[in-house]
Amino acid sequence: MKFDYLLPNTRDFLFALANAYEKSHGDIPVYRQLVAPVFLQYGFRAEEYINTLVRLHYVNDARNAIPTEAGLHYQRLRRLYLTDRYITPAVVSFLTTIATLAASKIFERIMGMLSSLSLFQ
Repeated sequence: MKFDYLLPNTRDFLFALANAYEKSHGDIPVYRQLVAPVFLQYGFRAEEYINTLVRLHYVNDARNAIPTEAGLHYQRLRRLYLTDRYITPAVVSFLTTIATLAASKIFERIMGMLSSLSLFQ
């Protein structure tokens, strides 16, 4: 699934839609009743958020505002995105640094042992 990062207000709006959809168990009339207070809470900004979510494929269409699979699993996708973007490179960099330091210490010890042998004197 493709991931597009959402701004906090749009993300909160998507979470409200996803929570309402999960509570309704896919029943559209119940979903519409649960989602009505969300639209009232966000007011005129709700239309802007819906259009953004439709464009990014987190909501099926602007009329029904039903979250897609990506919309329902946005939090998991976000966690995977942040892990791949920041945590994995940091861990790889740290382990590479440790391995390089360990290898240089081992090399110094080997060279010290070789220099103490009579073959190189």
